Amino acid sequence: MKKLSRLIIVLGLICSIFAQHSATPKAQAAFGASDFLKANGATVRNNSGNGAIVTLKGTNLGGWLLQEGWMSPLGYPALPRTSWTASGSAGGAAAAIDGNPATRWTSNAPQANGQWFQVDLGGNQAVERVTIDAGSSTGDYPRQYQVQAFVNNAWLTVGSGSGTSQVVTVQFNNTQVTRLIRVLQTGSSGSWWSIHEFNAQIADEFNLRQALTNRFGTSTTDSLINGYQDTWIQASDLDTIKAMGLNMVRVPIHWLVLMNTNGTMKSDTESFRKLDWLISESSKRNLYVMLDLHGAPGAACPWHSCGQTGTNQLWTNPTYQNWTVQIWERLATRYRGNPTVAAYDLLNEPLLSNGAAENEQQVRQKFDFFDRLYDAVRAKDPDHMIVMAAFYDWYQALSPATYGWTNVMYQLHHYNFDTVTDWNVTNNFIQSALDKYATFTKDWNVPGFAGEYWFSTHYDLYEKFMSGLNALNVSWTNWTYKVNGGGNWGFYQNNTQAVPDLLNDSAATIADKWSRFSTNYFQPNTQFQNTVRAYAPEGSWVALQAGANNSYVSADNYGNNPLVANRPSIQGWEKFRMITNPDGTVSFMSLANNKYVAADLNNGGRLIAQSRGVLGWEKFRRVDLGNGTFGLQAIANNKYVTTDLNSGSPMLIANRDAIGGAWEAFTFVATAP
Repeated sequence: MKKLSRLIIVLGLICSIFAQHSATPKAQAAFGASDFLKANGATVRNNSGNGAIVTLKGTNLGGWLLQEGWMSPLGYPALPRTSWTASGSAGGAAAAIDGNPATRWTSNAPQANGQWFQVDLGGNQAVERVTIDAGSSTGDYPRQYQVQAFVNNAWLTVGSGSGTSQVVTVQFNNTQVTRLIRVLQTGSSGSWWSIHEFNAQIADEFNLRQALTNRFGTSTTDSLINGYQDTWIQASDLDTIKAMGLNMVRVPIHWLVLMNTNGTMKSDTESFRKLDWLISESSKRNLYVMLDLHGAPGAACPWHSCGQTGTNQLWTNPTYQNWTVQIWERLATRYRGNPTVAAYDLLNEPLLSNGAAENEQQVRQKFDFFDRLYDAVRAKDPDHMIVMAAFYDWYQALSPATYGWTNVMYQLHHYNFDTVTDWNVTNNFIQSALDKYATFTKDWNVPGFAGEYWFSTHYDLYEKFMSGLNALNVSWTNWTYKVNGGGNWGFYQNNTQAVPDLLNDSAATIADKWSRFSTNYFQPNTQFQNTVRAYAPEGSWVALQAGANNSYVSADNYGNNPLVANRPSIQGWEKFRMITNPDGTVSFMSLANNKYVAADLNNGGRLIAQSRGVLGWEKFRRVDLGNGTFGLQAIANNKYVTTDLNSGSPMLIANRDAIGGAWEAFTFVATAP
């Protein structure tokens, strides 16, 4: 009865802490049937695929329904020790992993080089760090140590240092998948070496839930996670996303949101508590929602981003595959016909290897499973778009025609971690990505989707990428809305509040710490927000009428020739989408070829519609001449654009030092695409 009373008190405190950070949603017009999206060729259109083109532009709600330790306040869950065994240079090593802080393993002698302690995890496990707790044995921490993991049939040193306190935490150089961990004592001291508790830890969603359940039980764990989720994303966050001009959120979901660890489904009340809320609130704000099974049973990739580090068992375990099918059947049944749901993103970053590019057989195996999921979803929901992952690249994917798929979208993620600091390499990486979107979406007749991307602080390259995607009607969502740290990963970042100590904090303390991760505790990443915000609008369609001869400017020969002012009326080649960049300049995308107009300095400053995205050559300052006309100053060389009537044809060239008269004047005529 005392335990029950304490539990009620703890749950009440948890609820009261998180309730302080709730927000009242704003009532706005909701989506209707005409907003339902479907693929139509290489574009997405509303009105069930028969209406206007809708390019989805948004952000990921990362760290919400699936925490990742690097970006959210997950803490470090301890791996369960039920299958562990321990040994050491002295006997009694089992006392260090028995869960009783009053017992210990000890060296039974003063500390000396060569003493060791080792654990067998009972099977391969991903480990990021270990804690060595000397407990009540004052001064018995290791004076110097090496921590080793047995990897690829050899001992690998993953951490070393000097102990200075009762609890020594050793962060590994990299996450290691290992069965054996060994601690070597390399120092000396008159004190004995004692370990009261030894733990191995990994920061992922699966082990977070396991660790909390092992400590507090299911009910308290559910309350803690619910409270965290109520805090991390609130109605005010959706208001912010809408105010940025974005129109979609992609929501990464872990399978334990919907299912128990034994494969039985959780109740609708539990499973859809936050998803139903998100879809309802997003609909009021005219935000679409993409459902993303980011963490499938067993994990579809070997990284923390798939919810369970180092396992990647989805591809080898038929039970996990069956559970994944059941999850998608349930989601498709629940949200069939809902116009706010943009699409079903079947699997995040699916990879059959441990990181290497897949071979042809592995790609076929992966897409055969995609086909199984496609059929399962279509049996429940014939109408929603389904998203297929081309991961790492288009070349590791099979076309929709291979399986007869319809109403599908292909997703890619764009990260060049090893070379991102090199501007030129990253620029080439982006150029290649845009070129491949242009090729594959056309050849496969399928919409493209850049589901995640990050280019550090190369703001100009973000501009090139997003403007390029917009020109191709490729949808996009940056990774991500908010992150604990910095690195230009989120619209909000740098939360310095304490992260829970999952080994020692009480449930109430964990709840209190998590309550300090609402967005008001983060710093706005204003420059990144403004960069993304600039490419959310569609822009305005205009024709340019040259003051020199009153003719309209044309991207002649499907945009392959320099711009010329020689058309008496406005047709397709004379239409340009004008966008405003973050720095206030404007750029022009030609309807002739969906490329941006550049002042080509390699061609005498001639204006040519030749660029996939916007960088310096594609930007122009618009100068109001006060009589309804404007001049254009090219950022490429700070020269003014002129309609040169002395050239063989009245070409547009950026080569004038000043605006001298009608030749440098243009009227912007509103038009329709």
